[in-house]
Amino acid sequence: MPIRSLIILLCFALLAGCGSTNYEAQFEHSLTHLRNEESFRSLWPEPISIRLPGEESNEVLQLRVPRLFDMQSGEAYALDKNTPDPRDPEEGVAPERLWPEFLQIGEHLRTYERTLNVNPPLDGENRVPVRCYIAVADEKTAGSFGDIEKTLEERFRRPATAAADDDTKNPAGEEIKWKQIDIRTPNGGDSLKAARGEEDLALPLSWYEKLGKPKLKQKTLKSSCLIYLIPEGEKTVVLAWLMPAGLAERENIESPSQAPPPKQYPIARAMAGTVKILEAGSGPSGDSQTEPN
Repeated sequence: MPIRSLIILLCFALLAGCGSTNYEAQFEHSLTHLRNEESFRSLWPEPISIRLPGEESNEVLQLRVPRLFDMQSGEAYALDKNTPDPRDPEEGVAPERLWPEFLQIGEHLRTYERTLNVNPPLDGENRVPVRCYIAVADEKTAGSFGDIEKTLEERFRRPATAAADDDTKNPAGEEIKWKQIDIRTPNGGDSLKAARGEEDLALPLSWYEKLGKPKLKQKTLKSSCLIYLIPEGEKTVVLAWLMPAGLAERENIESPSQAPPPKQYPIARAMAGTVKILEAGSGPSGDSQTEPN
């Protein structure tokens, strides 16, 4: 619903439900919230909570999922290491689809994927995949925030001729460059410190050929890899996106501008702005892993 319509409805609700003494204060507070939320309309309004790994862990990662991953579309799925192929339950999800080797750092929590119909085609394809990989790295095992940056830099720097058994091999042989940025949050004046990196590379991607059918197509496409690193205490949250080159700007997943206007806040950056690590049960969504749609 457009913000103008929401403001009109808000006026009626406040006029009907409160006296004139506190009307102005409540109206201003609600209006500020609506303005802040306008930049995050590309996300589902309710956050989800994913329990962090570890027998003694009492923490959850809380974030809001992009509407792009609409489970009702029949084209979007949430995957983890225990998830069978959504369209072929007898088969598992291939490792490179669940969490590509060159992005593996910390503990994988979830992968969101969707197959999109695109016109005009991208790299000759009318159907293409987009995936968002969510992981969390602990300082004790993965190193500091800076260490994680350097580890991923090294993986992107490895030549395409690296040994097949080298777990840092990346088929692109490119180098990712980090930019330190402030990310706005839905709380208005608050912001998160983060590092953002992006690189184009040629990778084999897979996606469902047809809606509702289990057959996968695989093809090497010129792809974009976008990574957000968000420090949360002694942990670093990793949000990594992988998609065909050109899709990010077309679908407003990411903006070429380092400081996009608030009303044009791109999907990936909006999602990063909702990241929190909390004690289980302390957030508005508790400890639910239920998808918001």
